[in-house]
Amino acid sequence: MNESTNYAKPITNTSQVIYDNYIRLISNNLSKLRNNKIVIFGAGVRGTLLSLILQEFGLNKIVFTDNNKQLYGGRVNQFLILPLDDIIEQKEDIIILVSPENSQDIIQQLLNFGFIEHKNLINFGTKLYDWFMEQFTDDQRKDMFIVGDCGLMYFSLFDKIRDSLGTMLKKRFSEYKVKLLSMNAMGMRAFYNILSVQLKMFTKPKYVVMSIDLSMFNGKQHFLPNTQHVDLLERILYYSNEKNFQLKEYLQIAKKRYNNFDNKIITTKAYNSDKLSEAINRSYIKMNYMYNHNIKNEELVYFIKTLNMLREEQIDVFPIVLPINYYQGKAYFGEKFIKSYCENSNFIKNIVNDKGYNLLDLSFLLEAEYFLDTTTIDEAACYDGRLMACDEIIRFFYNNQ
Repeated sequence: MNESTNYAKPITNTSQVIYDNYIRLISNNLSKLRNNKIVIFGAGVRGTLLSLILQEFGLNKIVFTDNNKQLYGGRVNQFLILPLDDIIEQKEDIIILVSPENSQDIIQQLLNFGFIEHKNLINFGTKLYDWFMEQFTDDQRKDMFIVGDCGLMYFSLFDKIRDSLGTMLKKRFSEYKVKLLSMNAMGMRAFYNILSVQLKMFTKPKYVVMSIDLSMFNGKQHFLPNTQHVDLLERILYYSNEKNFQLKEYLQIAKKRYNNFDNKIITTKAYNSDKLSEAINRSYIKMNYMYNHNIKNEELVYFIKTLNMLREEQIDVFPIVLPINYYQGKAYFGEKFIKSYCENSNFIKNIVNDKGYNLLDLSFLLEAEYFLDTTTIDEAACYDGRLMACDEIIRFFYNNQ
């Protein structure tokens, strides 16, 4: 193995939408992939994940490339990252898979270099926004919305049963017509605007099951680039005929935040694929779970506005805090972590109770064996862990109707 820098992201879980899309595209192009050398464009999270899933099909003739020249000569696990110029010279003998989510510019770049889409170029963009818009624009009457970020969508790559918690809940709530509105790192201001459009354009549901991630209230989360989802907001605004002025205003803010952030801070960093450094873990835990609440925090403001809006619409809300891997927090900070986390959790609980709802807090539901890796606090639960959470949510819903 080349001893150069490993830029692989530590991935043991994935979103169901991403995984299902990758499986479909690999299966549909299996003959091409077996008969050609595979180049993955994009040495980030999506590219790393794609390489893992390709290996499940026995596909190991893989190299990477990227527009970031600082990555050249490095690797993603055992796979080398080659200069794009080298890849262009070999275009007759390879098939290039484009992995980033928003890949239109990359696709056009490769077409300009002579690659041909569906022949030696396949767009493996995860289609998350396409999936979300299918849910969003479904105009059939729905009894229930299940709303939240990626905690609803993820499962372990080591699971035999690869159903996300959101999929499990939809199956268990089979007596209801359910719309699942879930998106990675989506914050409350975005959900407030999205739900506002939903309620104006479609028949409102009877119930909203709302997953809450305490890390979104840390005062910094809503400034990060992965929380902006500009392209998705543009699609929703277009679908609503641009009549929603609040959404239009928020879209401009999201664009400004995305453009003002230096993406190089994230994309050029090398990670150890076995374990994140202790310093990074400690900083992550303190920032996301041991902060001091500020009632003027944008995400808290829009969380309260969302509860008020749903209450005015006479929709029953079932707020839920999903399980966290609190063992890592305890490992670094001991009981100080538990005390700080519980203070923040109780702060949210009091807001929910003040609005006339109950909060189901599953933060400490799962023992260590239900997480794949206790060295990262946000590690997804295994199937049995998700099943336990699902059972608790179902029980909570029927006991509080």
